[in-house]
This record gives sequence, structure tokens and C-alpha cells, in this order.
Amino acid sequence: MTNAKVKLSYQLAPALRASYALGLWTNAADSDVETWLRDATGQPTFAGQAGFASNTSRTIQRHSSHNLTLATTTQGNWDFEAVATLYRMDRDETRLPATASATGTSFGPAGRVAVLGGTGWSTLDLKGVWRPGGRNGAHLVTFGAHDDRAKLYNPTFNTTDWLAGGPYTTVATEGSGKTRTQALWAQDHWQVSSAVKFTLGARYEEWRGYDGRNINGTTTVIQPRVVRTGFSPKAVLAWAATPAWTVTASVGQAYRFATAAELYQLVATGATFTSPSPDLKPDDALAAEVRFERALSRGRLRLALFQDDVHDAIISQFRPLVAGSAQLFSYLANVDHVRARGVEFSAEQRDVLLPGLELSGSVTYLDARTLALSGQASATAAPGNAIGRRLPNIPDWRGTLVATYRVGPRWTFTAAGRYSGMLYTTLDNADPHPNTYQGFAPWFVADVKAVARLSDRWTASAGVDNVLNRKYFLFHPFPQRTFVVNLKMNF
Repeated sequence: MTNAKVKLSYQLAPALRASYALGLWTNAADSDVETWLRDATGQPTFAGQAGFASNTSRTIQRHSSHNLTLATTTQGNWDFEAVATLYRMDRDETRLPATASATGTSFGPAGRVAVLGGTGWSTLDLKGVWRPGGRNGAHLVTFGAHDDRAKLYNPTFNTTDWLAGGPYTTVATEGSGKTRTQALWAQDHWQVSSAVKFTLGARYEEWRGYDGRNINGTTTVIQPRVVRTGFSPKAVLAWAATPAWTVTASVGQAYRFATAAELYQLVATGATFTSPSPDLKPDDALAAEVRFERALSRGRLRLALFQDDVHDAIISQFRPLVAGSAQLFSYLANVDHVRARGVEFSAEQRDVLLPGLELSGSVTYLDARTLALSGQASATAAPGNAIGRRLPNIPDWRGTLVATYRVGPRWTFTAAGRYSGMLYTTLDNADPHPNTYQGFAPWFVADVKAVARLSDRWTASAGVDNVLNRKYFLFHPFPQRTFVVNLKMNF
């Protein structure tokens, strides 16, 4: 895997600046499986479970990204900014065999090639800033427009030679389609008094899903065109009760519209089956938070209480591929009503015990539950089995602790610990046993890192991830102790 990034900036005028950034990413990977089982003749075998070996694949990827920004910096009554981005999957293909031998340990030349080349998205954001009272005035008004477009092109071709990637014969599956979002927004940040700040804003957006098409074998389905709108107001009130204490209360509504992949992607490669969900409604969330902050002489304390009520939450689920089958497929569906309540405490302090030593950390407790569901809770469970259960993929406890020691201007040493509590992936919390393949479990990982600034341009670093060599599963086993060395030069 390789990454490259180039950024150029140019001062067109004293208060007008343009910048451009180009990013390139390439990846080539082979996936294979191994077995310790042997048949009666001593040959490797998967005991007739050929599906294990279907995880063999070869992936070749090349992606590019572009970012162009034009902005004024007058800091006077008016300023403007325009940002355009483009991300393209120029080449992205995964090759895999179509069939395995009875033992699952060998393959023929016939196979499939899953293609994502041509998939990508673009965004355009226009922003204006109005300071009616000048730089130090009571009001800061911002407004703007947004446009984003996404395209999914994900066919899977049959091929006579999967290792070579061709020639293609027929289309096995295809998921393609487009989305577009257009939005207008405005916000006023009002300094009511020296101790009170009030922010009021709103966003109106129109979203479209169109040109959706799915192919499975000889069956072609043209998906319906969908148009949805959303209006999202928000309000924030901040009160500096004392020079050290600040209390902030916020409430707002927001929508999260489905992506092109969530609507139209159809994947049937090996043991993976993903069904399109063209009728998804957007997440409709009402969020509220109260935050207390305490400024210290060399640090900060923060306590936040929050709650999110979400209707039509987009959540991944599983069902049998055919009635009575043990083979499941994944799909996305709207869950009628979910709620997440939680509390977060964070702290940071500089020069602890000795100069240059900084400690920071946070701990979060989140109670996220399903309140209403009209669909299936799982492949075999009724909707009622999900009511009151914890939401998928959200741990109840999370925590971090970071210690950073800076020795002069050149050396930095860091030690960090991360903890995550138990989580589930099914609405009825009927997951497989933890600490096994497809299972999840609580985990704690510690990392260490040292950074040396060799010169103004050169920086070297070395570190160890998972220094305690902990074994844990998040569906699949995560890497154990890993050594990382990096050398960086800034032009």
C-alpha cells in the first residue's frame, strides 16, 4: 500500500488565497486461508466446507482525491470561501475463484471480478461570512450552499481467468446508482453579553436517489427514483458563569440520507451476500446536550450529558438467503425508533509533576436501546425480541488515557491506553460467543511511540501498537503486537 499527497498554495492578492491538494492511494493485496486439518491420506482439507476457501482473493486498487479552495481573509465585514472536492476510484477490482474443490483447497481458472472503478463522489461548498458590526461586533452571520454528488458502479463479471482478471464473459451481479444532495444553510452567532453567547441556525436540503439498477444473473431491476427533503434547526446557548466555569446547552435536529452504496450495492462474491435497500428513509435525529467546562491553570475538565432520539435509524441486519437456509445475507433497513443516552467526562493537564508531561483522558458511558421496531429483529427473531436491547455496534463503555512527555523541542514520548466495552451486531443481541471468529468482546490495548524531530524538514518516529500483545476479536482477530517505524520529510 502506498500513499502520496501534494499541496500547493498561492496568495493571489493580499486577502485572497488559493490552494490545491492532490492525494493518491494504491493497494495490492492477496487474501488466502489455511487449514491444519488433514484427511485420511494426510492432505490438507476443509472437511468439505468449501466456503472457507472462497475467501481467497486478489485485490488491486488505485484511488485519487482532489481539493481546491479559494478564500478571502479580510476579517472585515465580508469574507467568502469556496471549496470543491473530487474523489475517484480510478481502478478497484477484486478477483476471486468461482468454485473450489471438494476439499476447498484448490481452484480452477474460472472466477469472478468485482469492479468499483468509476465509483466516486464530488462536493461543492460555498460559504459567506458577514460581520455587521465589524470584526469585534456582537453578531457573526455565516451562510452558504452545498452540493454533493455520488456515483456507484459495482458490477461483478464472470471470467475465464480470475487470476489474470479477464477476459470478462457475462455480468454476474451489478449494483449501480447515483445520489445528490443540495442544501442551503444560515447561522447567527450572537454575543448577547460578555457572559452569554447564543447561536441559532437552520439548514434545508433536498436529496435524490436516481439511476439505480441491480442485476442478478438474468434478472435486471430498475430501482425507483426517490426525492426527500429535510429542515434542520439548531440552537446553542453558552453561559460563562464565572471566569473558570462555562455551561453550554444545545438542541438540534438533523437528517442522515442514505448513500448510493446503501441504496443500490449488490454483492455476491464468495461467502459475502449484500442486498440493495432502495427504499431507505433518512435518519431523523433530535439531539440535545448539556456541557459543563472548568478551566484550570494548565488544563481543562469537561462533563457532558447527551441524548439522541432517532426515528427511522439506518441499521444493518441479516436474514436467510432463502427460507430455511443457514446462509445469511446482509441488508440495511430503517428501525422505527432508537434512543441513546450517555455521559462523557474528559480531562487534560499540562506539566503534571514535571515540566513537559501532559496527561489527558476521557471516559464515556452510553445506553443505546431500540424502542420500536416493525421489521424482524434478526434472521429468526420477531420484532419484540429487539425492544429494550442494546443497539448494534455501540459499546456501553469507552475510555482513553494518554501520557505525553516532551523533552525539549526535538523529542516526544507518548503512552496511550484504549478500552472498549461489550458490543453486539444484531438487534436482538443474539451474537455468537465472544473471542471467536464473528464474535465481539471487551478489549484494552496499550500503545507507545517516540518521535524525534531531526531537522526542520525531517521527522522520525518508532512505536509499538498493542504493546501488551492482547488477543481480542472484533468480528475477526485484531493484530497483536505490531512495530511501526516512520521517516517523514516535509518539502
